[in-house]
Amino acid sequence: MKIQLAGFNLDADVIEDLKNGKGTNLILTPETLSAAAARISRDPRPIPELRREARLDVARARERTERIVFGLGHKSVAEHAVFNFDVLDASRLAIEHIEGFRLASYTEKSQRYIRLGEDFVVPTDIDNPDLREEFRQRVLGNFDCYNALVDAIVASGQDQKLAGEDARYVCPLATTGQLEMTVNARELEHIIQELLGSPLEEVRDAASQFLKIASGVAHSLIRYVDPTEYTKSRRRFPDLELGTTKEEQEVTLVRHTAEPDVQLVTSLYQRRNWISDYETCLARVRAMSHGEMRNYVLETLEGITEHDDVPRDFEHITFTFEIITSAAAYGQWKRHRMATMDPRPYDLSLGLTIPEAVIRAGQERRLREEAATSEELYNKIKKDYGREVAEYALLNAHRRRILVTLNTREFYAVARLRDDQHAQWDIRNGTRKMLDLASEKAKLVMELACGKDRFKEVAARYFGK
Repeated sequence: MKIQLAGFNLDADVIEDLKNGKGTNLILTPETLSAAAARISRDPRPIPELRREARLDVARARERTERIVFGLGHKSVAEHAVFNFDVLDASRLAIEHIEGFRLASYTEKSQRYIRLGEDFVVPTDIDNPDLREEFRQRVLGNFDCYNALVDAIVASGQDQKLAGEDARYVCPLATTGQLEMTVNARELEHIIQELLGSPLEEVRDAASQFLKIASGVAHSLIRYVDPTEYTKSRRRFPDLELGTTKEEQEVTLVRHTAEPDVQLVTSLYQRRNWISDYETCLARVRAMSHGEMRNYVLETLEGITEHDDVPRDFEHITFTFEIITSAAAYGQWKRHRMATMDPRPYDLSLGLTIPEAVIRAGQERRLREEAATSEELYNKIKKDYGREVAEYALLNAHRRRILVTLNTREFYAVARLRDDQHAQWDIRNGTRKMLDLASEKAKLVMELACGKDRFKEVAARYFGK
């Protein structure tokens, strides 16, 4: 993996000096922005003057920033410094770790739209030369199968551009990708500490590269990165053999806010009757008919479009789901970081997700045989190097559980994107099951939750137009 600095934010006056050829002796760092912000609460001077002072004496600004951020604990000051990183040649498995943090932005190379080559990582954690070579040959076999699946799917009548989307289910988590990452210094410090505690050498190396690059630009803002035993242990799962005693469902509603429709309308009612306390409003709403409650929601959402967010009142209603999903779909689920998404390890007992296009092309058996061979390698690596390293050998078709809690405002955002006809079929199917289960418990809350492509139709029916 290679990580390089793509950019960072600068004081506007520094940018202007550079444009005018006056910045040859300037120290280019976002620390001056954080240094000025650190003094706003205690210095009466205008912010531009504080920034100017920080620019003129960067060394002193850094000392003050360190004292305020780490001495006094005002870490929000570090959030004003922002970095952009290019993350190159990272395995899909490592990308899952890097993108597991909420307060950063990621744009990732998609395996759906790009024909894949034979680019992959052989994990350095495996120090047995024979096993490393076996791993390499197995992955090359995965890519041979990928190319054969693409050809077979196209021959069966599938569009060339879509064939790779379904053929990629045979590609391993060792496949490399790339992404652009934007993150502030406070969150970056947290990310580095967490990644340094990873059992994967590739992930630890990524953390070291982030640290070296960021420290070279803004060393006063990143200090506490050594992983503790706590940070190391909480991202690891023991190997248990308990299993399950019931038939597995791909989506299970675990719990939800009690009386979700009543709770939503109560919040909307209090919005209009804001001098009343919540309990008084709740009693009034419980005395309403269903039609009266629905009118409150209708009037609140009047004029909403597929590009508008529902109001924050919807955030008081939450749902928790257990989802069984493929690695391919999890790559998309993980991007919904405003939800609380807690992935469990990949579990061979959960079987495989087989695309319909693969079945129609008569290639299901071949994909399953490929997966079985990869599982043999997984078990061999797991025995000597642990489950985390062994996951490099698993395929996009392999599955895991994720526990997801999201409020219904975020649920609407998920629905707009993932219940849409342009969404990938795997995550679309899961989203539709979630929406169906939630709608049974919260009809008024979820009535307008759908993909963007159907929103105008659903809204016209909803508002009776």
